[in-house]
This record gives sequence, structure tokens and C-alpha cells, in this order.
Amino acid sequence: MLEHACKSASRTAQTVAPLARLQAALKLNRACSSSDRSYPSDPRVGVGVVILRPNAHIKESAEVLLIKRGKAPSKGLWSFPGGSQELGETLVECAMRESKEETGLVLKNDRNSAVAQGGLAFSTTLQVPTPFAAADVISRDDAENIEYHYTIVEVAAVPEDTSVIAQAASDVDDIKWVPVASLRQHQDLVVNAARIAEEAAERFDLSG
Repeated sequence: MLEHACKSASRTAQTVAPLARLQAALKLNRACSSSDRSYPSDPRVGVGVVILRPNAHIKESAEVLLIKRGKAPSKGLWSFPGGSQELGETLVECAMRESKEETGLVLKNDRNSAVAQGGLAFSTTLQVPTPFAAADVISRDDAENIEYHYTIVEVAAVPEDTSVIAQAASDVDDIKWVPVASLRQHQDLVVNAARIAEEAAERFDLSG
């Protein structure tokens, strides 16, 4: 539906039209451009949200929230919630927004109990969402053209309310909590997901 509208808008913008009609066409063109992130001219910044919680059945171990991606890139694979950072948005704000949109979970963000100076937010107990790693995601099509290019900043976080049940958004095929210790046996994970979750579980203290 959007693709058809985009083509129509492009034709409209190339013809002589009243000002109001031309403005509407250009507005739709901008929406089309933002909805399709394939074949970019520059790398994009994305945020992967590594949401952790203590494992209720195994002491001193953690679970991580995974989503089954419903769209490219990595459609059909299990990964962390996340998405593209928007203009003017901090990494923490992006993590908070993407978590709410894709899982329904509000992340703990207690700025008063964390080191937060000059745009830096860090908490070893995840009182605020905390960046801790980065990864490259570059995929090419059959002709070796770059179809997607993301620099992903991994942000660790915990839910504000652990009693809230995570709910998959419309563009997410499935959602589940998985023990971090079992991730290497999990099928259909995105590259390095197990290593990233293990690093987060080891680095951050979930006890308090």
C-alpha cells in the first residue's frame, strides 16, 4: 500500500500541480524514504536493547528477552529488541522508546542513582539503560550491493516493573525470555547475540 502511494507521489511531484498538492506529495515522499532503510547512502546508527532479569529458577543467573524479527534485516531470526536512533535522540531515549514499542516494557531509568554527566549514563546495577558494546551489521544482496549497513550500540537494561508481561508488537513475530546460559544451544539467533548477552550478564549486577 505504501509502495503504491510512494510511486504515485513521485509522479505527482514531477508534474505541474497546485502548491497544496505538491506539498502533500513531497510530504508523502519523505515518509516513504524513512520507512525503507535498504540501500542506504551512509551507515545508520541502531540500538540493540539487551533486557535482562534474574532467573527465578537458577540462583545468580540471568534471562534475556529475545524477539523474533518480523521484517528485514534478519527477518525470522531471534535478536534483541531495538531499532534506529532518531535525530536528536540519545541512546538511552532510543532504548526506552524501542523497548516500549516492541515489547511493551518500560525500562528502569533512575537518573538520580546513576553516574550521569555530560550525556554519559552508566550504572553497574542497571538503574539506567547502559551502553556497553557495539557491533557492525552489514548485509549485501546477490549483486554484492550493500543492502543494509548499521552500527549497533548495545544497551543493557532491566524492566522497571518485573511483573509486567512482555508483549510482541505488530512487527515482531514472537517474544520470549531465555536463560543466558542456554543461548549457545538456541537456534536461529542473529550473529553474536549469545556473546553479547553473556557479556551483559557477566558485567552487570542484577541483585539489587
